Amino acid sequence: MWPVKFTPVAMPRIWGGHALKSMFGVQVDDPIGEYWVLSGHPNGMSVVADGPFAGRTLAELTKEYPTAYLGHSPQGRFPLLIKYLEAESDLSVQIHPDDEYAREHEGDFGKTEAWYVLDAKPDGTVNYGHTFPDRETYLRAVAEGKVRDYLTYQPIQQGDLVFVPARTLHALLVTPRSSRFSRLPMSRIVCMTGIAWTKTGNLANCTSTRRPTSSYTEGLRSRCRNLKRCRRKQV
Repeated sequence: MWPVKFTPVAMPRIWGGHALKSMFGVQVDDPIGEYWVLSGHPNGMSVVADGPFAGRTLAELTKEYPTAYLGHSPQGRFPLLIKYLEAESDLSVQIHPDDEYAREHEGDFGKTEAWYVLDAKPDGTVNYGHTFPDRETYLRAVAEGKVRDYLTYQPIQQGDLVFVPARTLHALLVTPRSSRFSRLPMSRIVCMTGIAWTKTGNLANCTSTRRPTSSYTEGLRSRCRNLKRCRRKQV
């Protein structure tokens, strides 16, 4: 096998932006929140851009060359989704299911994420986890409009790596927490995200967000020198 280049899939989002459009050659008026650069998911399938496999999908290549593209993965499709996120406003708070729940209720795999922060203002924040002690407290908070009071927050900065296991409440938040309900200017956050549809049991001990060691962060940066174009000034 030889390297193949895939055409990025641009996903319009109401919370997206415009700064990365030139990098990906996108010419639309709508804000783009996600650029899927490697995906075997049917909602945004990667297609080979050029070369002998031009026009072939990642799903087709995975089926034809399973050993080369899947290795020892227990899944029949490519198990990773790699994408760029550009957020100019808060994303929705979400919880992604693990494999057991997703297979039973959605007929799909669960989802675990990892975010590498390429750019963020000093007040950039992620919502990571919650403090609800029980179901009754959660339902009462929903009824009273006080869910935000139970969310936990983690400041982020350029170079941070945030691991988000399945079943973890999370969101990218670009409005300063103290001004969450105001109309102050938004601070843009740009992340490269890797999502794995894999068994979450192997990740049971990775349940907290933390900054990686300096050597690990520098290793990531050295492999991402060509991504410096993403580190743009505030929009």
